[in-house]
Amino acid sequence: MRLRSFLIRRALHTVITLVIILILLFIIFRMMPGDPTRFFIEPGQTPEVRDRLLVDFGFSRWETAPGVYRLGSFNTFDVGAYGLRLEINSTGLVDPPGLYNVTLYSSYVKEERFFPSKDSMVIWNTTYSDTPTGNITVGDTVDFTFDVKAQGDMNRRVIMTLVRNEDLNQTEEYNLTSHGTQILGSPNWGRYTTTVDTDQAGFYRMELSVYDPVSRETETVEDGYAVNPSDITPFELVTSEGRMFTSRNIFAETIGEFTIAVKVDADGKLRPVADSGLIVFVTTPAGEISTLKPPEQLFHPQIVVELPVWEQFWEYFTDMITGDFGISFFSKRPVWTEIEQRAPATVLLFGTALALSALLGIGLGAILAWRRGSSLEMSAIVVSLFFYSMPLFWFGLILLWGFGFILQWFPLGGIGGQDAQGNALGGLAYIADILWHMTLPLVTLMMVSLAGYVLLMRNSMLEVLGEDYIMTAKAKGLSERTVMYKHAARNALLPVATVIALGVGGVISGGVLTETIFSWPGMGYFLVTSTIQQDYPAVQGTFFLLAIMTVIANVAADVLYAFLDPRVRL
Repeated sequence: MRLRSFLIRRALHTVITLVIILILLFIIFRMMPGDPTRFFIEPGQTPEVRDRLLVDFGFSRWETAPGVYRLGSFNTFDVGAYGLRLEINSTGLVDPPGLYNVTLYSSYVKEERFFPSKDSMVIWNTTYSDTPTGNITVGDTVDFTFDVKAQGDMNRRVIMTLVRNEDLNQTEEYNLTSHGTQILGSPNWGRYTTTVDTDQAGFYRMELSVYDPVSRETETVEDGYAVNPSDITPFELVTSEGRMFTSRNIFAETIGEFTIAVKVDADGKLRPVADSGLIVFVTTPAGEISTLKPPEQLFHPQIVVELPVWEQFWEYFTDMITGDFGISFFSKRPVWTEIEQRAPATVLLFGTALALSALLGIGLGAILAWRRGSSLEMSAIVVSLFFYSMPLFWFGLILLWGFGFILQWFPLGGIGGQDAQGNALGGLAYIADILWHMTLPLVTLMMVSLAGYVLLMRNSMLEVLGEDYIMTAKAKGLSERTVMYKHAARNALLPVATVIALGVGGVISGGVLTETIFSWPGMGYFLVTSTIQQDYPAVQGTFFLLAIMTVIANVAADVLYAFLDPRVRL
């Protein structure tokens, strides 16, 4: 019963310890100087990507943005004017049953970002006068203004504009030569104005041409504008949400964006138009037509809202407990996938080194303590102190230089498993190649850790040999072997078990120096590269896994204590 109570207490302590570790990791991340989201910033990163990262890491959550507006995007590969035709109806919103519909128009112009290399004529600026509603509606008087630059005197240029109504296939021509004025007194600059008709709704494509009768050169650019009905009852554009407009995506030259905010009067109450009641047709400069349909291509956006601290911690806690460490900033793959690929190599190397060095160290330490004062003990102590005090990275470099570079008995790095042509090996050849690559890092780890286990076991064994129960066992006539292993060594294992348990953490961390020196593709090498690359999710996941293994190893050591020394259960 005492053993069961002891195990229950240790299990509770383990759970509490893991919670404390998570709280500390969370506090360190949240309390570090500056905005913790700076880890997410990288060149060319869009706000959408950053918002998604904030949500993935539990700092924020998605919420529906205020308002009723919808956003859409369309490709703008070609330079010129793009026409948008919006078909809107009141499907599912009007009672008594009936269907209202209206057609609205919008325009988008993609201009040349770079002017022609030849020093000829350039149509620099195109604007139109403001209208009362901000959009051009039927009956509005609209004046268009064009600024033109050219070599020579602008008075000899002929300025023409051709306006076509895409829906009605109507064409009008304007000669603007007589409507021009010089800009800033320069004969090379001219400003031209014209008034266009807005008696019919639709999308109008406008071609502006500047012709030089002397050089017979012509420069042409395309522009466009939209004219909408003056009365769209029972529909209403929401002024506070921008009504209806187009814009250029600031992160992509070949994408245009469209925003529409419209409601319909249903039963005396303005309601957002349903998804099934809205569709947008986009006409390119080449005359090709594409479609934007809700909710995929035309949607009401979501925004990121910061979570309270306690909700952030709960998201963080559940993600870490379930092994969801996030996405690596460098490889763009789940951190758990990266760990799964590297953990076997680390467990193979460091697990083997830990097991062999612990077994040999315990055995040699017990023998040295039993043969205290002999020349064997003195020699072993000197050798153990030499290797115990030796820097691990220096010893590894010496082995790599001597046996890998000079003698070329062993490879300089890697884990092996492939032939010289890069083909995967199989069977015994695969095992032999991995053992060959593992020899030098294994010897490096074993020689350093073995010396520590030998010295610790020897000192612990000497303390136990001075106890009364050892003298009693000898007085009873028990053999030296029985006294040494059954009575002395068993009790001397208590401090050694603690060191071995702490060494289990090294199995997961992978010995940063060893794996880096020998290019062993394990957790240690992964931790170094992730730290250098500021790959926070990978570093965090590795450290948390290390903490878990260390806590579990200490619990295992405590349980082992209870079996080795029953007094621990009290």
